[in-house]
Formats: sequence, structure tokens, C-alpha cells
Amino acid sequence: MGNYLSAPITAKRTEWGTSASGLPYAISCMQGWRTTMEDTHVAVPSLLHHSHDVSLFACFDGHGGKFAANFARNKFLSVLRETEEFMKFEKLDYEERDVRDKGIELLRLALHECFLALDAKLLFDGTTQATCTVGRDVSGCTALAIIVTPKFILCANAGDSRAVLTKVDNDGFLDRLDKKAPQDKTSEKDVSEEGNKGTSAENSSKEPKYLAIPLSHDHRPTSQSEKERIQKAGGHIVRNRIAGDLAVSRGLGDFRYKKNLSPSEQIVTCIPEISIHKRSNDADQFVVMGCDGIWDVHAKKDIIGQIVVDLSMDGKDVAYACEEILDLCLKKGSKDNMTAMLLVLPGLKYSPTVHKESVNNVVSSEVSATIMSAEEYDDDIVDNVSVNLEVENGDDDKELQLNGLNGVANDEDVVPKENGISIKESEKKEKIDEEVEMVQGEL
Repeated sequence: MGNYLSAPITAKRTEWGTSASGLPYAISCMQGWRTTMEDTHVAVPSLLHHSHDVSLFACFDGHGGKFAANFARNKFLSVLRETEEFMKFEKLDYEERDVRDKGIELLRLALHECFLALDAKLLFDGTTQATCTVGRDVSGCTALAIIVTPKFILCANAGDSRAVLTKVDNDGFLDRLDKKAPQDKTSEKDVSEEGNKGTSAENSSKEPKYLAIPLSHDHRPTSQSEKERIQKAGGHIVRNRIAGDLAVSRGLGDFRYKKNLSPSEQIVTCIPEISIHKRSNDADQFVVMGCDGIWDVHAKKDIIGQIVVDLSMDGKDVAYACEEILDLCLKKGSKDNMTAMLLVLPGLKYSPTVHKESVNNVVSSEVSATIMSAEEYDDDIVDNVSVNLEVENGDDDKELQLNGLNGVANDEDVVPKENGISIKESEKKEKIDEEVEMVQGEL
């Protein structure tokens, strides 16, 4: 992606609006420390011409030049609409479009075919560009897209950008996990603080608890499944990169790693991994999407906590909350281009607005928050984000508490293991399987 600047470019390009079905959204981009901006995105509030309840959002993180990411941005929508599966989807009756084995399956197939067709078109256009070195463009990009219908969220991913759904734990899943944890012996300190435990437990039970559901998973050479696929295709991994060069294992472009073979046989494949999540209007809060410049410097809990606080405070809208993510990551040390997308779902009760006239270059305000440390968690496991949003003494300031995420933060969190996986981790993995249907790319 080029060299670094002597100082970051912190100007933001922010877009915001409301989807045709009434969902507020915002997208914010920052070039940061990079010499060029190679992130691009697409926002389509109404995907269908004759109906207004299906939306599309996508982001593309370029590397090795701008061509691939720009091409993906310009062609993704038209290529998707040209697929046979999408045209069949458009012809379905309203009731059939949101049925899992009918309209939703057609959308899944359409996304799959779109990624393959887009990569093929990129190869043709790249080799015919007069400005390309040695007759071929060498750039590539990751691709992450979500389609939102009234009942489902589909997410197609090739690369290391991420989409995360945040929902309220209305089913008490986290409480059930806590009850399964072994009881520790009572220490003198525990006895001295026993009088405070009842009050603390009572307050904790009133706090809304959130689950962060990964809608996508990173495709990198460090992943065991991706490593095996790369080696089977004849590739070599050096210093956790393909041929010591490329840090992602799926995406569009990067044709120096693609031969005259089927997509499933390529070292770098464009085949997306597609997940399908059934929506809950009562529980689903928001979806946050972002390129790796966002996620590489922050855990999910930090970004989600920032969004929850921002959207719950008076005078802060969706666009501002989206910009705060970029400021937070820049302060944390991100050296990459940054793009963040935020889509608010009906379960969020804060009624965020999208009416700011200008939100560019807003100086990030400090959020009063207490964040309890925890070791980094496995990306495949559901997160426990416990947030206290009760107003104290009439004050609008909210106190944020992020408690005990996955991973062992201290001895009290240790849980007996079965087959090398803790009971909590096993339960959480089962919860992921229930929440998000992962459909592997047809390799």
C-alpha cells in the first residue's frame, strides 16, 4: 500500500443516510499515514428497483495500487445485478424473497457468482489498461459485502476486512455460562466484600449484556485451513505471508498468484465465505463493518463499547459515532487506511439521528469509561460485552463497563476443559453455530 507520510492525513470523508427500509447508516473513511487512499466502498440503500426493503453495503481494501479497489467499487453492483441468480431473486413474490431456501439461497448464490465474475472482469480490464506495468495491473483488494433483507443479513467475505453484529443477550445465554463456572474458595477478601456482592450482582443483572457475533472471518496465511489450501495450490508461506509478500489469502486481483485454473485451485482465491444471520428486531442492535486498519489495533469490545456509548449520548448521531471509530483507531496507532461502516438495526432503542449538516474533522471527545482488561479472544467465539447504560442522578453521562470477555483474564475465569476446549468456549462456539449459518465457499 505504499510508504508512510511524515504526518497522518486525518480529514474524513463521511456519508450518512437512511436505507429505504428506515435503517440509519453511516460510512467514514480516513487516509491516515498512508501515502495513498486505497480503501473504497459501496452503499445501496435500496437494492431492488421495484421494492425498498433490501439494502447492500460493501467495502474494499486495496493493496499494491488503487485499480482493483476502484474497479470493485464501480462494478460490484452491476455485476451482482447481472447474475442469473439475482435476476431470479428479483422475479420472486414478496413472500418468497425472504424465505431461507428460496430467495435467501438465491441471494447467497448471487453473491458467490458476483465475486467470481468480478474477479474475471478485473483480470480482463487490468490486462487491457494502457497504464498497467508490463501490460497487467498488479494490485488487489479484499472484498466484504452485506445484504440486509427484512428477515436476514447475508455477509460475503474474501480477505481480512470484518463485519460484526451486536445484539442484546435477551435469551440469558451469558448468565447460563456464568452459572456453569466452578465456584472458587472464599478468601478473606471475599468475606470482607461479601456485603457488596449482593448489590453488585443485583446491579449487574439489570445491565444489558451484548453479544458480538462475527459475520465474517479473516482469510490470512496464518489460518490453518487457509495455509493448507495455499500449500495444496502450490504456494509457499514465508514470514506469515504468501511468498513473503501478501498478508491475505483471498481477494480480488493479485493475478501474479493466479494461474489459468479454476478459482478453487488458485493460491489466492476470490471465492467468498458467506454467512447468513436470521434477524431479530428485538435483539439486534447494529452491524459494524471495517477494513483491517480498524480491527488490527482494537478488539471488538473496544469498538463496540465506543459505538454503544456514542449512540446513547444526546447530540451524537450515527455519522459522529462512525467517525469516532476512526479517531479511536488513529490514537491507538493504526498506520493503515481506515474505513468504518455502521448500520443501526431496530433493536437499538436510542433513536440515533442522521441529520448533522457536517461531521467531517470533528475532534473526538473523550468518553468516560471503565474498561476491565481481558486477554484477547478467539475470533470464532461469541463475545460477552456487558454495558451499563443507566442514567445516574439525572446525568446524561453513561458509564461503560466491558466485563470478562472470552479468554482467561484471571484465575477466577478458569473453566475445566473438554478435549482441549473449555466448557465456556464450547458453549460459545455452539451459540455461534446457532446465530450465524456459515456457508463455506465451494472449494
